[in-house]
Amino acid sequence: MFPNFIEKRFSSLPYQRNQGVQCGIAKLKTALLEAAIADRRRRRRQCILTIVHTKLLLQSQLDPTAWRNMSSHNQIICKRLRYQEKCRLEKKLKKLRERSQPQGRPTFMRMNAIPPKRHTVIGTNEIDNDMAAVLNLGPSFAISRKVTNATIDEALCGIHHFAHRLRSRIQRGPTVLDRESTLLCSMPFPSRAIRLPDSIPSVDSKIATLELAVQRIYQNEAAQKYRSNLTLSERRGFKKLISMKDKLRLSALKSPDFVYECMTNSFPLWQEEELEAVVSFFGEQYVAVDRSGDLLRGRISIELEESSTAILLYVTNGEERKSFNTKQLPPVQLIFQLPKEYPDAQPELRVDCVWISKDWTEKIQKELSRVVTENSGFPVLFIASQEVKDFVQNHQQEAGEICLDDNPYSCAHDIRGSALLDLSLRTCREYDEKVFAERCHDCEVSDVQLTLSG
Repeated sequence: MFPNFIEKRFSSLPYQRNQGVQCGIAKLKTALLEAAIADRRRRRRQCILTIVHTKLLLQSQLDPTAWRNMSSHNQIICKRLRYQEKCRLEKKLKKLRERSQPQGRPTFMRMNAIPPKRHTVIGTNEIDNDMAAVLNLGPSFAISRKVTNATIDEALCGIHHFAHRLRSRIQRGPTVLDRESTLLCSMPFPSRAIRLPDSIPSVDSKIATLELAVQRIYQNEAAQKYRSNLTLSERRGFKKLISMKDKLRLSALKSPDFVYECMTNSFPLWQEEELEAVVSFFGEQYVAVDRSGDLLRGRISIELEESSTAILLYVTNGEERKSFNTKQLPPVQLIFQLPKEYPDAQPELRVDCVWISKDWTEKIQKELSRVVTENSGFPVLFIASQEVKDFVQNHQQEAGEICLDDNPYSCAHDIRGSALLDLSLRTCREYDEKVFAERCHDCEVSDVQLTLSG
């Protein structure tokens, strides 16, 4: 490695790829560097001699006390200058060493950096430090794979897929919504034959060049020694997590940080699939699932349609009767518990709601028992939810009023009379405001449509 002023002097010379020219340039650079070093040594020697003569002259002419004070102050300054020069040379030497060594990894990466804690363990103490180190990497971290022939085949398959779609896109032309091809593509019946796009010379040549370049890159990478992007602790943790995949359930929740919930309880696949379908239908905000115990538990909030006529909810305190009217009843909670053998075994289903009456609860329980018996061996959560909704919708139109005295909610929470009525009124108003805020409304004064957001 040569200093920059020497490199710049010979950077514009032609034929630098020629081996003879390279040898000659190297000799010239070495000679120029030696001459520069010799010149610097000569100038340094002259400076030292001048300083020594000047020091002797000043010492002979100045007062001894003044000379000692000046010498002491001069030593402090020289010590500071030597320290600054030492730091400058060390920094320069470090840069030269970095330039002389090939960079195997980006300089902005800190290989010894410890990721922050980004996981939460629930219901188990089997997550050790090695496994926690892997979970802290986050769900978006990709573990490097060893490049093999299978990896190269996957890359080339992706290029062929891209080329197929590119040829089809060029031959089909721009997509318009009302074209016949768009209409036919949206039909649910597939074509009887596979249609291969015609060859396009201008595209095929570029695709072939891209294919060769990608293949060469992967082959060069396969020839090198494989280096994992995991530390030894993370490798051990990854192997432990793989071996415990049947005991642990990992779920990533999107929050300010990605959070993992690691639970030892693993539930049957068909139960998880049914819950996933129920959540997809009703929405995540209406389905709550508890996996902390041995059995799957949860509740489904069943929303009701607004009644065309007002419904009277009342309580009786002795001889006094208190009531209020509403058209929008809050959701009914369907609480479920699934045994391990479900759906072969019958689940536990019940309803919970602040405003539902005692006789309605008994009738709903009978209907739920009938649904479970008739659909033995099959998933029943969705059917039970629809049965509860249909029952309440039909009976609220027929009854017109609901008595809250001694209903299951009041017995379970020990709340009765005016307190129960006030709680029901507050729940109805809050839900009514929520429904009103989520819907679009037409302004009766001007031709404007308003959308309220919470």
